[in-house]
Amino acid sequence: HYFKKAGNPLLYQGDEILAIAAESEEIAADALRSVEVAYDVKRCVTTIEEAIQEDAPEAVDGQKNLTKRGGRPRGDVATALKESDQVVEATYRTQVQTHSCLEPHGVVARFNEDGTLDVWSSTQATFEVRRNAAGTAKLSEKKVRVIAEHVGGGFGSKFSLGPFGVA
Repeated sequence: HYFKKAGNPLLYQGDEILAIAAESEEIAADALRSVEVAYDVKRCVTTIEEAIQEDAPEAVDGQKNLTKRGGRPRGDVATALKESDQVVEATYRTQVQTHSCLEPHGVVARFNEDGTLDVWSSTQATFEVRRNAAGTAKLSEKKVRVIAEHVGGGFGSKFSLGPFGVA
């Protein structure tokens, strides 16, 4: 389920569409040359102002970019603004904040002679990686062992096997 099926939308540049495994670099290169991909380019928006417009393209599967948030009401904003001695309206922006893991994402897997699978993964979620690996390899979770020797920080980005682990 990590790789896109024909007709599924790609959500960002670099979204994985396939993996090739081969016994040599030459065979992999030949296989890659045989792949043809056709894209149906859709209209997209790249700013917040464009994304919140009524006619903005759908984000994913019929979802608009702006959604109604739940929660309980916490006061009367209109009344508070009306009764305030002073109101300051401004828009503040900052650059993107990106987490910085101390090591790259990585997975090494080995099938053992007894039918078990060992997976070394830089992960925060060994049970989730075990579930992903078992599903990918069509094994019982009891036959998959995940070893996470070093996790130098994931900041929420190392919770699954990921497409690179499936590949």
